[in-house]
Amino acid sequence: MQHVRLIGRQVRLEALNADTDKEVMARWSAIPASWRVLDALHGWHRLAIDTAQPMDNIGFRIRSLIENRSIGRAALLGICWPHHEAWLDVDLDDRTHWEGRYGPDALRVMLRFGFDELGLRRIAVGVLDYDARLMRALEAAGFTIEGRVLDESSHGAHGRAGLVMGIRREEWSVISDQ
Repeated sequence: MQHVRLIGRQVRLEALNADTDKEVMARWSAIPASWRVLDALHGWHRLAIDTAQPMDNIGFRIRSLIENRSIGRAALLGICWPHHEAWLDVDLDDRTHWEGRYGPDALRVMLRFGFDELGLRRIAVGVLDYDARLMRALEAAGFTIEGRVLDESSHGAHGRAGLVMGIRREEWSVISDQ
């Protein structure tokens, strides 16, 4: 079976190995926002194309091409195969990588993987309404606001709104062809 090359302009995505990447996963587990991702991704070390059973969660390590070092993680979570939908999560380890355009590149690679390789029809992401930087990056990738969830108190944002942003395969195809 042919393996998919998950390479962008700035990053490469690699499957995590639960046995050899314990240190990386331990570091991420110290970040409260990562708990939901790590709890869901018990099978990060398996690529979807390598398994007979479709996985509900597929995660990767983000590696910079220039420095050749691990700088974050990306995942498609809660994949609903009957509806061809998933939730996206892309996180960089620290702010020093935000200016390198690594996040938007990893986002593009994940969208290409989700739509072109997995055949998803829609990918969604949750974002807090005060995260203007993330919202701009998502909008640049073609995401639009689909809904609001008020008082995301589980994230310590009392009185703030959580947003659901999404992109459909048709919208991605138009943007990716440009």
